[in-house]
Amino acid sequence: MTLVSFLPQVFLLYFVLACVAESGLLRSKTLLSVLLGFGCTTLAVCSLSSVDDERKRKRMAVLLSFIPCSAMLPMLMLMLTTVMHVSFWWVFVVYFLSICIGLLFATFWNWTQDAQDRPCGAQGKWSCHPIPKRKLHFPNLWIALKQSFMKTLSFAKKILIAFIVSAFVITILARFTFAFRYTAQNEDSILFHICGMLSPVFVPIGLNNPAIICALLFGVIAKESAVSVLLLFPQIVAGMSAATAASLITFYTLYPVCVSCCVAVAAHCGKRTMPKLFAIQLAAAYIFSFIVYRICVIM
Repeated sequence: MTLVSFLPQVFLLYFVLACVAESGLLRSKTLLSVLLGFGCTTLAVCSLSSVDDERKRKRMAVLLSFIPCSAMLPMLMLMLTTVMHVSFWWVFVVYFLSICIGLLFATFWNWTQDAQDRPCGAQGKWSCHPIPKRKLHFPNLWIALKQSFMKTLSFAKKILIAFIVSAFVITILARFTFAFRYTAQNEDSILFHICGMLSPVFVPIGLNNPAIICALLFGVIAKESAVSVLLLFPQIVAGMSAATAASLITFYTLYPVCVSCCVAVAAHCGKRTMPKLFAIQLAAAYIFSFIVYRICVIM
């Protein structure tokens, strides 16, 4: 149902972009993508289909994947206002800081990619082609509808496979024991035990509780799902220290994007780029969480 409710938004986005592109009205095609990125990264990356320059499209897809979307706000509010008991305005401060850090990593990523590519011209500058001026005219709605439908269908095919597979695997792991018996107790599930085995990895950053690890795994499917999982364990949330909450906020805002966004980024950057990007985001989240957690423990 989540995917079905998501597709009309994708179709509407593609339709608006097609109409704007057909009319010649849009001059800065990436500005709209950046604005959309603060709402939903997946929709923002999908909007890059209107960018003709392949290199620019890849750079923007990477940039958008580092911008935290609004789906992260519930987790920030839960940790900051409920656990750390600070003012609501700190939600905006932390969100702004996560955007700045994400932009720094995106800039570093694009800089390393530029170093690998061959520059043009005597001074090593990139060659750029002037954007041809287009006269404004009323768009062909039939062409816009047709293009929107085909792009939405292509997007749905790609995301459906990734979403169903990941959701199916995690659901099975979360509802069955190692004896393959159904259980309503989260603590008896395969997923909970797997998270328990992964807990030593998260000890240095203070996130070694299996419930927190489960929440982060569900967050890979959809960022807002992480909050729903945590709310299933109110005693863990209530007993969480400020250092753990700060570490969780840091890791949550920096760790890899959701499955739907991964599919969208892979479509624009290539299948080889996405694993590298995933690893960089995961490493950045771990390193920064370690620093934040250690500072909070000392203080």
